[in-house]
Amino acid sequence: MSKFHVIKIIFVAAAYVAGSKLGFFLAFLHSQVSPVWPPEGISLAFVLLWGHRVAPGVLLGAFTANYLNNPHLPTAVLIACGNTSSVIIAAYLIRRLTPVGNPFTRVRNVLFFLSVGTIPGAAVSALIGVTSLFVFGFVESGAFWHVALTWWTGEMQGLIIVAPFVYTWSRLPTIRWSIDRGIEAPLLIASLVTLSYIVFRAGFDMTYLPIPFIIWAIFRFKMHGAVTAISILSFASIYFTIRKQGPFAIMRGNELSTNDSLMLLELYISVFTIMTMVLAATIQEREDYLISEEAKRANTAKGEFLATLSHEIRTPLNGVIGSTELLKTTRLDAEQQQYVEMLTGTAKMLAGLVNNILDYSKLEVGKLQFESIAFSPAHMFGEIKTMFSDVATKKGIALNIAKENLPDAVIGDPLRVTQILVNLCGNAIKFTERGSVTLSAEYKDAAMYLSVRDTGIGMRDDDMANLFTPFQQARRETARKFGGSGLGLRISSQLARLMGSDIHVESIEGEGSHFHLCIPMKIASADLLHAEITQGADENFAKKYPLRILVVDDSAVNRLLSLTMLAKLGYVGVAESDDGFAALETITGSSFDVILLDVQMPGMDGTEVAKAVREKMRKPPRLVAVTGNTEEKDQKHYLAIMDDYMSKPVSFLTMRRILMRAHAALQ
Repeated sequence: MSKFHVIKIIFVAAAYVAGSKLGFFLAFLHSQVSPVWPPEGISLAFVLLWGHRVAPGVLLGAFTANYLNNPHLPTAVLIACGNTSSVIIAAYLIRRLTPVGNPFTRVRNVLFFLSVGTIPGAAVSALIGVTSLFVFGFVESGAFWHVALTWWTGEMQGLIIVAPFVYTWSRLPTIRWSIDRGIEAPLLIASLVTLSYIVFRAGFDMTYLPIPFIIWAIFRFKMHGAVTAISILSFASIYFTIRKQGPFAIMRGNELSTNDSLMLLELYISVFTIMTMVLAATIQEREDYLISEEAKRANTAKGEFLATLSHEIRTPLNGVIGSTELLKTTRLDAEQQQYVEMLTGTAKMLAGLVNNILDYSKLEVGKLQFESIAFSPAHMFGEIKTMFSDVATKKGIALNIAKENLPDAVIGDPLRVTQILVNLCGNAIKFTERGSVTLSAEYKDAAMYLSVRDTGIGMRDDDMANLFTPFQQARRETARKFGGSGLGLRISSQLARLMGSDIHVESIEGEGSHFHLCIPMKIASADLLHAEITQGADENFAKKYPLRILVVDDSAVNRLLSLTMLAKLGYVGVAESDDGFAALETITGSSFDVILLDVQMPGMDGTEVAKAVREKMRKPPRLVAVTGNTEEKDQKHYLAIMDDYMSKPVSFLTMRRILMRAHAALQ
């Protein structure tokens, strides 16, 4: 048990003893039975805040308070057990019945707290306490049930009034104070105190006069205002009632029946408590709903913005990456080849950054989808090595691939696994000035064990605390020296978690870092692997898959790239159009097999062209949506209108697959 935990227990015990002073002051029916028992509510609040581990503090405080009031050890022990059981039962029921973890933020939770959450525990405490007093001769048999009722109502008052006050001011989000609220708060408190005085000193019944001011407190200060207003009203009512003032002072001749008066008063306070807390919870729930709806609208707007951003960025990227692919098919000298490789690497880096930003947004709203297909892990590692070989060679570090027991094929999402390893390897190479970077893979126990180890700059323990925080690197000097968006590790961590794993890190400053994870994967038959398609140009491709093609795109650069790429694949006489209206006339007036149709065009966009083509033609050509929007919902939308989908930037590999599918569909 930690020192801090012991302090909490002692604090709870001390709070119980302090609260019992007020309770015993109001014990008029019996010296150990009070119609108002605040320490029970104080204890419940702390158990809800700190957990059941502080329950020994309730037991210690209850025993001390009862023994100091009546130094009879057996009754003090039994009553303390009853008081503690009341708090434990109430806390347990409240936690079970309020799944959101806070009993005062939803109407349903408030009603459970005021009824099922508190009544059973208070009844158990009253039964144990009064029975112990009866057994040891402190309560006569004829007064048993009267004393038990007083005990039960007293504990209920403490639980439903004091516990919400302590919990709310300790746990719920603090009020945003402003100048007007700073003026309102003392004015409201003064008004409630004054109204309590008027209600209990007036010669006629004005018991419901505080209602407008309580509503004022609720609307301006939410649950904080509600519990504070009830507390003020409760203590003011008790004060005036025991002074024989107000409508609840029951007189027996010339004497005040204090206990009966307080029990009647409790009914009045209970009605106000239920009304006030339910109204406050209703208003809070309504505000939370409106905030949630606003957040949904914001997410929708963000999604639309990201879709537009994706398309607008991928369109020029398509031009850059497509041009580099076409350049590679021409004769280049060594210097030109170097420039093309630099251009390709830069474009792919920019594409990776765009993908990271879009993936992060999708991960945050839980919309990222995973594939479950057969793929070759050896081929994946080969691609990764090819991707980083030049960078590692230029830095003078060794890039090693260590494979052990790898099956020919596994079931998983090769794109996302590659994305994780690319991020890890990219960081390892970036932060390694000399030595080596080793990517290791081992298959065992139906899982792929992946590891990236480097001999780079390493990290301190406090650096690793921010390692997976988005848009942040471990140290500012690191960010200035090495650059980066700070998204890669965050995305990799979330991807790994969604695939049933966690990324673990060990690092020593100046010696290097070791990232490793274990992703569950089943072995697949090698027959499930799709035949690899050559990614470059192939003039014989058109002979194998003869097609009549129309390219529709408002961007001259993208049309040129598509036409040139198709020419490199052996297609001659490919038609083109830069406008949706003109494209519609061309399609309906000619005979084509495939239409590569850009989705976003001014005037008449691609989806409108596709719908019109399907309406006008009995047997329309195969329509392929070409777009930079990569969201799954966008893909589903386009595929509901067209036959296939091709995302930008377009590569030879993508173009080949689209045309192969089109040829197969037309057979």
